[in-house]
Amino acid sequence: MKIFAKTEFVILLILWLGSLITYSIALMNSYDLYISDYLGLGGLIIATTISVLKPDKALVSVIILLLLGLFNLLSFVYFINFVMSFGIVILVTPGIQIVSLVLLIVLFIKEREKVGELYQKTLGETEDEKEGAKLNAKNRFKLNFEKLTDKEIDYRLEQGLVPEAIEALKEIKEERKTHYNNA
Repeated sequence: MKIFAKTEFVILLILWLGSLITYSIALMNSYDLYISDYLGLGGLIIATTISVLKPDKALVSVIILLLLGLFNLLSFVYFINFVMSFGIVILVTPGIQIVSLVLLIVLFIKEREKVGELYQKTLGETEDEKEGAKLNAKNRFKLNFEKLTDKEIDYRLEQGLVPEAIEALKEIKEERKTHYNNA
């Protein structure tokens, strides 16, 4: 049961407790629930189901749930729903939901390494893109350094250049050595 002590499950538990208590009170007192309240319950059901069935996807599902709650597309607690609102009301009040914001900040702080890995995996550069960028940089340096003399190349190699520039200079020097030996 160590899995249920994870930050994601604690946040889901907090959201479930807040939702069940406040929505029960709202229904007993015949208050009208909004669409965002029903969507919040649906989102909690989906995120909890995903988190229980696939614990490795719990972080992603809770982040998505809290982001939707952050922008008040989903609502989790009826009576303590602090929203910094802006704009006009259509189906939901556009704004920033404070409860989701606080829980999202806590999640990002507690799971910053996993969130960083997730960010890198989804939005960061892949290894192929990094290698391509290095190759492009090296080729640009080669074009810029082609007309340098051997002495100028040696002088530049002694300076603290970026690795791609050093590689370009060494390749130019090696190509010249190979070309002169073959001629």
